[in-house]
Amino acid sequence: MPEPAEWMEPVQMIAAALGVEARQLAVGKPELLTDDERAQHLGVEVAQLQTPFELTPAVLQKDDAFLVLWSPQVVAPPGSIEGGEPDRGVAVFARDSDRVPGALISFPQREQGRAYLVEFHIALRAPGRTFQFRAGSYPPEVIQVISLTGGQALPLVMLIQPSDANDRLIAGVVQENDPEDALPWLLYSVRVSVTP
Repeated sequence: MPEPAEWMEPVQMIAAALGVEARQLAVGKPELLTDDERAQHLGVEVAQLQTPFELTPAVLQKDDAFLVLWSPQVVAPPGSIEGGEPDRGVAVFARDSDRVPGALISFPQREQGRAYLVEFHIALRAPGRTFQFRAGSYPPEVIQVISLTGGQALPLVMLIQPSDANDRLIAGVVQENDPEDALPWLLYSVRVSVTP
């Protein structure tokens, strides 16, 4: 574990971004889907489930897959936050300007005709407040507006249906709250699972 001097600066930056005191900041483990839940979304048995990769704010690229972060207020390195995930890091977002905060993952389609499950592991601050997100994937192009209540950690899940496109696949999420309504949220990781 890092020495206190190494992790206090990111903790103070995150606390300032969230508008809380550093001692009030509790960054814990993200809420992940279980393998049973992943298999259920993809319509396969757990033994058939494949998870080719997971990307984090600390690991933005693996092979040909990459994660893009738009307008994060702070990106804390892994192990810099006491009680957090040691290898993930965390990105803190809030729509408090004209820039739209969000994250996008792009990865090559392994084979045509497979479904992919993309999980954005997020935590929403501002308990009781409503967060508006636009989530989308391509190909095929699917866009949906999602409303979530603050004060919870959860996986934001997108199912990319099988496609004949022999191309890269993209999934992303952006916050759509009004800029005056600065509602902070955190991104821990993005995980991709696929049918066999």
